Amino acid sequence: MGQDSESIIDALRTVTCGKVDDGTLEYMAGMLEEEGVARLSVGTACDLIGDFLHDAGVSKNDKETRAVCEKLLSLLRKDAAPRDNAAGGPSEQTQGGNSTDDLDGSGVKRADGEGSLSKPRDFATPMKLGDMAGHSGRSFDDPFLGLHQNSAKVNYNAPVLYGTDPEGAAAAAAAAQQQQRLQQQRERHLRQLKEWEKNKPPLPPPKRKHGDKQLKKMGEGILVDSFSIAVAGRELLIDAQLKLVKGRRYGLVGRNGIGKSTLLSALVRQEIHGVDPDIAIGMVEQEHLWGSETVLDAVLAVDEDRLRLLEEEQVLLKQEDQSEKVGRRLGVIYERLQEIDAANAEKTAATILRGLGFTESMQHMKVTALSGGWRMRVLLARCLFSDPDVLLLDEPTNHLDLEAVQWLTNYLSVSEGPVDGQTMRCGKDKIVIVVSHAREFLNDVCTDMIHFTNQNLTYYKGDFDTFESVRAAQLLQQQRQAEAQQAKIKHVQSFIDKFRYNAKRASLVQSRIKLLSKLPMLDMVAEDPSLHFNFKEPEVLAAPLLQAEEVSFSYAPRKSDEESEGAAEDAETDDAEPTAGASPSEKADENARGKEGGKLIVRGLNLNVDMDSRIALCGVNGSGKSTILKLLVGSEQPTKGMVHRNGKLRIGYFTQQHVDQLDLTLNAVQSLQMRYEEKANRN
Repeated sequence: MGQDSESIIDALRTVTCGKVDDGTLEYMAGMLEEEGVARLSVGTACDLIGDFLHDAGVSKNDKETRAVCEKLLSLLRKDAAPRDNAAGGPSEQTQGGNSTDDLDGSGVKRADGEGSLSKPRDFATPMKLGDMAGHSGRSFDDPFLGLHQNSAKVNYNAPVLYGTDPEGAAAAAAAAQQQQRLQQQRERHLRQLKEWEKNKPPLPPPKRKHGDKQLKKMGEGILVDSFSIAVAGRELLIDAQLKLVKGRRYGLVGRNGIGKSTLLSALVRQEIHGVDPDIAIGMVEQEHLWGSETVLDAVLAVDEDRLRLLEEEQVLLKQEDQSEKVGRRLGVIYERLQEIDAANAEKTAATILRGLGFTESMQHMKVTALSGGWRMRVLLARCLFSDPDVLLLDEPTNHLDLEAVQWLTNYLSVSEGPVDGQTMRCGKDKIVIVVSHAREFLNDVCTDMIHFTNQNLTYYKGDFDTFESVRAAQLLQQQRQAEAQQAKIKHVQSFIDKFRYNAKRASLVQSRIKLLSKLPMLDMVAEDPSLHFNFKEPEVLAAPLLQAEEVSFSYAPRKSDEESEGAAEDAETDDAEPTAGASPSEKADENARGKEGGKLIVRGLNLNVDMDSRIALCGVNGSGKSTILKLLVGSEQPTKGMVHRNGKLRIGYFTQQHVDQLDLTLNAVQSLQMRYEEKANRN
């Protein structure tokens, strides 16, 4: 007779010494019960619960895991006999009256569990194995990983079986077991991924190197014939080839989540065997611990050699005893400072910051006074100032306005001479790899494309548009080749079928069979999977849907300047108040100083929006774009003029701050369910 889950849980709690939480014990018991304790072998038990024992620290290796499972099965089978007797005797007997669980055909008593008989049981209702409340009893810190308590409930219920159909019962049991094993694999991968995410080292900060020794070592570039990348047991790249030529600008493309950022991280951490460790590889940091430094100082700090020499110079100059030895050392310092062009370092850093949108006043603000978007620009400026041999950029345009994007495009361009009057450029021998979803940016910057797909890297000459056209042509050509081959196979096969039993044509049939076996296997170009959404057409509303009439707006005057340090955040959210008629640079300077009270941000706005309108608001940061949107949706009220909205109008509004309002303990589906709880419950 089968054992209930409570007895299995008690046995598990005994052998695990209380190291496993109740939710996981319930889940483990469910798997063992579904497998059937009577016919469970030690090896199968190890496969089912071995990972849980290892993760909880119950066992350290396979030998210890096997010992724990042997002890568990011994406990369960010793406990089975009294339970069966309490239920009214043995469940199945031979003609002699002896239990088939205890005796073999000759009447000799078997060892516990050996050769025990079991036949499928029919259940009136589905069997539920437990809710799997989680491995740790805590909510997951990272929503990208793992199964949260509310989302980890797995349905292992077998179909309801009616009557006594052994074949149907066996098929249902096999299907449930397969589903169970797949879920185990998913959970194992998620645990490994969470552990990897927690323990992975941070990206190394950029460091400016002087001289061209590392560039000379590169030869024509970087060539690694074969390398692989795996994360938490999942192979992202298998025997891929890395080919990077000096002076080329590569666009790395592939579907979201395939591993593009992981590849860049592996490069910058020098984790790919075969890449010269002396080659300077730079990538924008994901985070940085800021102190009291200004924006300009934060960028200059990348040049550690310069800072060290300047600090040593100050120490020597402060010494009262200016001996000949001190003088010689100062001479060496000044010579080295000249070699590394230290005098122009501040000018170079300021030029980069100005190109990324920082005014002179903002460059002297503390980094901690900036908003998240502007801090990301500081990190980008640090990476550019480090001037690495290989520059890796992961979505560099995300926090940039149009002018900053144009500056970065010109900086990365391989064109000779100044572009749009911009003379500062990335070195012509440098290698650049860009991950971006901005098609125009990729077209303007890239000379080559790298396609990350099917656990491999494929290289294409040309920009993104060229890559798309070449790939489309490859797909079409291979489709035609496949169709032609299928037609040939069909023709040859029809000949074989027609004359297979004709002795006179035997030699011809054999030659045709050999021909089929020698036909090459065509390597189809695998298309990345795409996801399509169908949005309901909105109800047609009479014009105007949205109308602004002579709208003006200004924020209330400040009583003090205590909030001046938040000016950069105002600039990013376009809520600062530039003086009407000022130049863009003057407006940005004014925004950086903060709101001084009552200045007009919007003056005399007239705007009509109807069903066919597609409007883009363009302007420098701080010019008031977000303020106009707030006026249109009604979160701000105009100080003058009127905003009219159709009574049936429904407005969707997405802001930069929405990301900060997300609950990071939820995954994407759970976030939508929380946001639209009524619809989720109805569906």
